[in-house]
Amino acid sequence: MITPWLLGDPPLVSDRPRLFCFPHAGGGASAFSPWLRRGSRLDVQPVRLPGRESRIAEPPVRSMDALLDLLVPALVPFLDGSFSLLGHSAGAAVAFALARRLEENGRVPVRLFVSGCAPPSSRGRARSIHRLTAEEIAGVLRGLGGTPQAVLDDPDALALFLPAIRADFELYETWHGDSGALLSCPVSAYYGTADPGCDAEQARAWGSVTTGSSTCRGFPGGHHFLFGSSSGDVLRSVAEEVGHELSTRSRVERDRRPGCRCGDRKD
Repeated sequence: MITPWLLGDPPLVSDRPRLFCFPHAGGGASAFSPWLRRGSRLDVQPVRLPGRESRIAEPPVRSMDALLDLLVPALVPFLDGSFSLLGHSAGAAVAFALARRLEENGRVPVRLFVSGCAPPSSRGRARSIHRLTAEEIAGVLRGLGGTPQAVLDDPDALALFLPAIRADFELYETWHGDSGALLSCPVSAYYGTADPGCDAEQARAWGSVTTGSSTCRGFPGGHHFLFGSSSGDVLRSVAEEVGHELSTRSRVERDRRPGCRCGDRKD
């Protein structure tokens, strides 16, 4: 099915569990391209947001509610099978908010993965990065890493990406994610062991957003560890956690069938 929201033209139903991926502020779906080239038990589907890459002519979305109003109907046709959500940095907020909206509509993810981002309850007073000058925003991005130096050093190149970057920071900084229903799906929080913006304690705090189980794991690297040398290990961890959750669900459903005596021995 042709859609501007996903890379390629994925079929409505996949034979593998789907993983919808949301990048950091100003980032594009191509950030997850290396995962598409790796053999995986998952159907990785990076999400393309307006205002970048092939959608650069479209205005970027500046509020979480407005983005969800667009995202939900765009992705629902692809949710008939098992699916999980993963977001990195500001993208983690999008993935979490989307999971909450989907659960309100009866579609529960297998698992939510949040990376390099503190939960709403522990992120403190939101900064106003979206109000900074272009030069000041470039300084923030230098501190985070992950943005090509050539872009940061070239005012014309930076001006091309700045609308999406500024909009994503505005979306994140004006989002009141600490209000709303708890999720029921399990949550996994990942963080870079050298990331000054999200440490182990903040990552573990994601357990408070769900009534389900939660896990926390650190990987070598800074804020953008997800796209560095730890990339393959992160993808393997995601696949293992999704597989474990699906196996557990299958076993529970089997044991609930009327007349099932799966634990009985036959002598």
